[in-house]
Amino acid sequence: MLIMDGEDQVVRANRALYSTFGLASEQIVGRSLRELPGALAKLGRLPREATDQTVHLSVPGESNRPFRLSWRKLAETDSPGQVILTFQDTQGDEKLWAGEAT
Repeated sequence: MLIMDGEDQVVRANRALYSTFGLASEQIVGRSLRELPGALAKLGRLPREATDQTVHLSVPGESNRPFRLSWRKLAETDSPGQVILTFQDTQGDEKLWAGEAT
């Protein structure tokens, strides 16, 4: 999971994201989506209009792995302009998402 501010700067990420992609918080927090390292750099080129999409991202020690991404705007009263991006690892569900991968 990533939380971004209204200017697409990463405000926070969870441990699962760090461990999955072999990264540390200083490599992610404070950077824009386009500045993220490794496979996550692909996120800066994705359309934000699509709320759910499947992408294949490189994971250390493995080939590309499919992830279902969901973009959701956080409530304005809590965090003005912030967006949460969640990742669902669909490794075992390739048939379910066949044809949707980018």
